[in-house]
Amino acid sequence: MQLLIADDSPTFRAQLEFLARQIGHNPSVFETGDQLWEHIQSNGLTPSLLLLDWEMPGLSGPDLCEKIRLAYPHLAIHIILVTSRDETTSLVDGLSSGADDYVTKPINRDELSARLSVGQRNILLRQQLLTINEQRIAAEKLASVAQLASGAAHEINNPLAFVRSNLDYVSSQTSLLSTLNELLNSSETTLPQLRDWFDRHHFSELIDELEEVSRESLQGVTRIQSIVEGLLRFNSEQGLQRQS
Repeated sequence: MQLLIADDSPTFRAQLEFLARQIGHNPSVFETGDQLWEHIQSNGLTPSLLLLDWEMPGLSGPDLCEKIRLAYPHLAIHIILVTSRDETTSLVDGLSSGADDYVTKPINRDELSARLSVGQRNILLRQQLLTINEQRIAAEKLASVAQLASGAAHEINNPLAFVRSNLDYVSSQTSLLSTLNELLNSSETTLPQLRDWFDRHHFSELIDELEEVSRESLQGVTRIQSIVEGLLRFNSEQGLQRQS
């Protein structure tokens, strides 16, 4: 976990770096808030501890707090303001800018160590909470997908059922059509025989029924196609959202 220090005073900057190294940190040190902000803009920011001097030329500690919080609202960071102020109103203003804690000058090694330890625990806790939240969101998305899949299956099953029923009916009539084909190809079949066959098998009604089941089946296939296209469109939109 990185420690970033910004202090315009060479004396306090050196003291903070020295104490931090004694405690076991390997800090990156900056002379002003502007330098630290430029570093963050160029390199990004990972879960970090930040020690920021309250009074600095350019970006002050509270100013830098506000910028960092705005740029990284969900990142697990812990910001400590270093100040010689002890007025309650001033300290409240500093904490309101986005700081998590403060330490007063002159710096006490044990106090600094304790506050950095608290910061590390807070960062680890926030990371754990973020992980839990991400897992919860993933579980909710999975449940939504399962619900969507169940609904889509139901919507597809309805038209599919009558398409299957219609195909079964068409299949049951193939033997009749085969017989007609044989009669038509036989040289012994007479026109009166064909008419009699058509009447006995209600062939005109069969044609109407085949037209009806064909129309219903096409409607069912069109419905299924519409549902599938909707699912593919939804999947594509979700993919774009994940990329963004």
